Amino acid sequence: MAGRNPEIIKYRLVGVILLIISLVLIILFSDLMILPERLPVRRVSLNEQSFPESIHLLKTLFFYIVLVSMAFGLFFVLDIYHLFLRFFGNYVDRDGIKKFFLNDRLCSKKYIPMFLFVSGTFFGTLLQLFFIINGEPQQEGFMEHISEWILLFSAFVMLISTLKVSTSPNFRDSRKITVLLILAIAAGLFFLFGEEISWGQRVFGFESFGIFKQYNYQHETNLHNFFNPMFTLLYPLVGMSSFVIFCIFWFFKKGQSDLIDLFLPPPSLFFLTFIMACTAYMGHSEIYEELVYVFALLYSIRILVCLSSPKIDPGIQTPTS
Repeated sequence: MAGRNPEIIKYRLVGVILLIISLVLIILFSDLMILPERLPVRRVSLNEQSFPESIHLLKTLFFYIVLVSMAFGLFFVLDIYHLFLRFFGNYVDRDGIKKFFLNDRLCSKKYIPMFLFVSGTFFGTLLQLFFIINGEPQQEGFMEHISEWILLFSAFVMLISTLKVSTSPNFRDSRKITVLLILAIAAGLFFLFGEEISWGQRVFGFESFGIFKQYNYQHETNLHNFFNPMFTLLYPLVGMSSFVIFCIFWFFKKGQSDLIDLFLPPPSLFFLTFIMACTAYMGHSEIYEELVYVFALLYSIRILVCLSSPKIDPGIQTPTS
């Protein structure tokens, strides 16, 4: 092992682990495919006829996960990763790219930008691959009913983050507004979760009533389905405008602001937000909604880690006990 590049060894180890996971999943594929048929999928769907489609969808996603995991494993084991970087480095500033995508000035955990970059790009690519090959998944289908609980989890992560603000020296002069902004985001995520489950209707199966039954386009007890005809315009507007705004801050922001850097999505989520902007042009896109759930989870985790393990500015005097 002497004389070998530790970075190459590290990535090859990651590749071997991914290949082993892929191999185990392939061996157990038949047995694992029986499990979805035993799950209480009908309980999370208002449409009993969608049950076979939901099972097929789950099996297809599992197949793509195995496929992508194997592809990434070979990519690292065969050292295609470094061959690509060497070729790419002849024409592009690799250090500049690394500094842009894999640096977070508020977080002392160096693995977090890499985790966000790999996770966001992986799931964004995976869902986009699924869409290209299989077409748009069923709206209000099994995938959405399962993944929408990510919003609730993300809201709880944001609530935990409020407990970390008081211990972060970077925000000792703006603790009140930081807590208020985090609570506002947590409330927004909880509201989105409530809307997605129709405030319990999809969980408990109660009937719609009043204006919800008469004027709601899906006859559900939520607010967003009163505006279904507008989704064709709203989704592209929100998806593309948010990506453009993020890019303006990423590339043209003046100076450093802890508050902005904390709540602005990090550049490590660049490709995820780009894929989200692309899928938003479908209008009421199921893929876009799934990507929003992934984005919310990664975004909330990053804020929690930044507050739990802050990178201390040398100019800040931390209190001593």
